Amino acid sequence: TPASLEALGAARRIGTGMGAAVVTFIAVARDDPGDHEAEIRSLGEHGADKVVLMRAEKLSGPRLWANCGAPLLQACAAVHPTVVILPGTAAGCDIGPRLAAAIGAAFLPSVTIECEPHQLVLWRSVYGATYRRKLAVDGSTSPVVITVTPGVHPRAAGVDQAEVMLMDAPATTESDSDIEFLSSADDPGAAMETADIVVV
Repeated sequence: TPASLEALGAARRIGTGMGAAVVTFIAVARDDPGDHEAEIRSLGEHGADKVVLMRAEKLSGPRLWANCGAPLLQACAAVHPTVVILPGTAAGCDIGPRLAAAIGAAFLPSVTIECEPHQLVLWRSVYGATYRRKLAVDGSTSPVVITVTPGVHPRAAGVDQAEVMLMDAPATTESDSDIEFLSSADDPGAAMETADIVVV
């Protein structure tokens, strides 16, 4: 998604600044016949060094901790990330704090990123943006899970081909009936292309 590519752009700048590899994650259904070559190529072109292609049993419905948690934990166990970056979407906000709790990481939503030589500085607004909290990450600290606000970070551009790591997710006890679709409707107030004023 566009928000995911923006998060990847932020990851690429962090990786370049810290001299670290950027690993991305794709979860697909085990019986999916596609090779996902176009997705993998796009991720490489947008800054990924490696793509973890995780095949899982149940991936119906939206991406949530309920159906992506176990595959993500397995991927984290394999690559031992210093920083996990998620887009600040409904999916990222559902997955982020649960992933952080599961791997013993700090969780910082909607951060501002500053890249210094061999160190990452994260800022998070607190108390209604009257204060901000600083967290320095240098690779020797515990992992950090962050979300980045969509529309803030530009996409990275490149021509590199990403390495692919194929993994099979563990069996899950989650049922398709655990996630139920209710309804959807167009929001007439969300016509951004015709708005005279946009408040963010």
